[in-house]
Amino acid sequence: MKEKRFLHIIGDIDDRHIAEAAPKAKKRFAPAWTKWIAAAACLGLVVGAVLIVPKLERKQPIEPSEDIPISSIKTISPPEEFPVSDKTTAKVRYATDEEVFEAVKTGQWEYLLEYLTEDEMFAKDNMYIFRGVVIELTNYSIDFGSTVEILTVATIDVQKVYKGVISTGRPLSVLLPCAVYPDGWVYMEDTEIISQIKVGMEGVFMTYVCDDNSIYQRGTGTLLKTDLASCGIGDGMRWVFLDTGQGLSFAEFAYPGAAGTKTLDDIEAYVLKMIHSTTPTITTTVVEGTTVKLPDETSAPDTNPSETTVPIDKRANKDEKPSSLLITFIVAGAILIIGAAIYIFYKARKKGS
Repeated sequence: MKEKRFLHIIGDIDDRHIAEAAPKAKKRFAPAWTKWIAAAACLGLVVGAVLIVPKLERKQPIEPSEDIPISSIKTISPPEEFPVSDKTTAKVRYATDEEVFEAVKTGQWEYLLEYLTEDEMFAKDNMYIFRGVVIELTNYSIDFGSTVEILTVATIDVQKVYKGVISTGRPLSVLLPCAVYPDGWVYMEDTEIISQIKVGMEGVFMTYVCDDNSIYQRGTGTLLKTDLASCGIGDGMRWVFLDTGQGLSFAEFAYPGAAGTKTLDDIEAYVLKMIHSTTPTITTTVVEGTTVKLPDETSAPDTNPSETTVPIDKRANKDEKPSSLLITFIVAGAILIIGAAIYIFYKARKKGS
């Protein structure tokens, strides 16, 4: 009897009371360290953006490697006419490899080298002295009427500037005093150094600056040098220090102060020393990734010459690429998206708990 009554009493209990009496599940909270992980991730992305974006903007110098074949000259077949100014009366077109080979074989270039001491060479005005990597060689056929010459223009990626006002990280066209044979090196008298130049080679170059009065004349034909290049090499022996991959190649007889040099870094130190000694009113500082502007001789000397620096040409600001703003927005957007995803994931876990 008691058992039946007890069962009736249990059956009459309201379900609400049973639910209230049931043990409540403990709320699970996300560990506090998850918040710190999210914050650290966002901070890491911000710091990474600050460090990486400037490197993305800066053009990396081209280093000689297996990726850049040390041969290859741009030739166009059939030859095409090359546009020139009114000051050029010669007919200019791209040369074929066959024409270059014939010119090299006959050795059409002859030079009477002007005697200059190394001090006199470094003291010359209106010249660029820089370090760079050859990225292209283009041969031209120039018909002066009475004679035809083959000349090469080297496009050089400028990496360091020692003297002159030019931009680094940009290609500079240099008119060579002869043609360069595309496949291997062929000995040519009076051009032993320049004729070794190949795509991918790094070197230090001392060039004269071309202007509207830089006219090369053979017979009655004329060539305005600026039609082909903005500067040029004076002869086939001097004015260049090449790293051929098997050692340095330069006119040792012309630069006795460079005796014993083994690398282009040694040549760089020698060049800076010579520029400083031949132009005492100018202290040259190597600046990478910028434009170097040398001060005038009338500039007041610094009280501490050892700390004298070369002012940066403000025109270098024009070289900045507009893509920097786009890169910044992309990185900022990625940071916001990742941060939002982490926050949503954290809230979902908290709600599900």
